[in-house]
Amino acid sequence: MFFTLKKGELFTRLIDIGKLIALLYTGIAALCIALLALFGTPFFDALCLGLSAVSTGGLTPRSGLLEGYVSNIGGIVLALTCLLGAANVSLLWDVVRRRNLAALKALVSNIEHRGSLVVICILFIAAFLYLGYMHVHTAAIEAVFMATTAGFDYHVMGVDVLPPTILIALVLIGGSALSTAGGIKIIRMLLLLRHLRTDFNRMSHPSRVMPVIFQGQMVEDKAFLSVWMYFFGYTLVFAIGIIALGATGLDFNHAVSAAAAALSNTGPLLAATNPEITYGGMNFLSLNVLTIIMLLGRIEILAAFAVISPSMWRR
Repeated sequence: MFFTLKKGELFTRLIDIGKLIALLYTGIAALCIALLALFGTPFFDALCLGLSAVSTGGLTPRSGLLEGYVSNIGGIVLALTCLLGAANVSLLWDVVRRRNLAALKALVSNIEHRGSLVVICILFIAAFLYLGYMHVHTAAIEAVFMATTAGFDYHVMGVDVLPPTILIALVLIGGSALSTAGGIKIIRMLLLLRHLRTDFNRMSHPSRVMPVIFQGQMVEDKAFLSVWMYFFGYTLVFAIGIIALGATGLDFNHAVSAAAAALSNTGPLLAATNPEITYGGMNFLSLNVLTIIMLLGRIEILAAFAVISPSMWRR
C-alpha cells in the first residue's frame, strides 16, 4: 500500500503522500462544489461549503441554517462529502488507483466505515423517533454531519433535539483513522472494546490462555498499551478542559459541551447542545482555553504530552 512507510523513508515519501492526499481531497471538494452549484447553491457558498465538508470543519459562509441556501439534494451532496472526508484516505486512494469493484468493496466493508455507519444509524433512529417521518431527510443528513464531526445545522428540527449526552458521547468517538474527522477514532474504540471483552472473559477463566483476536489476527496485549494511553490522555484533556473552562466563568453544562466541541473539532456541537450560549458571548480566557483544547484534539494527544514531558528536554 502506498501509504505504508518503512524505516528510513519517512521524509523521502512524505511529500509524495501529501501530494496524493491533497489531490484526492481537492477532487472530492471540486465535485462537491460543482454539484452544490448545480442544485441551486450560490457559487461562493458552494465553494466554502465544499471545502468545509471535505475537511469536516463545519464552517459555513452564512450564519443560520443551511436550508436557506442549500437544497434538499444539496444537503445530501454535503452529507456524502462529509462521509468521504471522514473515511480512511488510504482506502479512498485505493479506489481511485485500482478502479475496480474489489477496491470499492474493501472501502464499504472496512470495519471503521461499518462502525461509522452504526453511529450514523443510532443518531438517525433516535432523531427519527423524536421528530417523526416528516423530518426523515433532516434526520438522515444531520446524523451524517454529526457522526463525521462536521456538525452542520441544516434545519431547525434536527438531531439537536436529542439529549446532549447522546450527541457528545457519539461525536467524541469521531471518524476513521487517516481521515479529516476529529474524535478518538473508531478503530481505537473497537480495539478497546475487543480488549475489554477479552479481559472480562479472562476474569471468569483466569487460568485459561485467551489471546485478543481482531480482524482474524492475534493482537498482543502490549500492543494495546498505546491505545489505552491515548484513551486516558484524551479523557484527561477533556476533564482538565472542563475544569479550566469552569474556572473562566462557564457553568458545568456549558463547559462540558464547549470542551467536547473543541476536543472533537465539532464547533457546531455547542449550539446543538446548548443553543443559549455562543462563542461570541464567551470571554477572552474561555476562548483561549478552547483554542488550546482544539489544537490538542486535532494533533495526536500522546505527541503533545511527549513534547511537554521533562524527559524530552533532558540530554
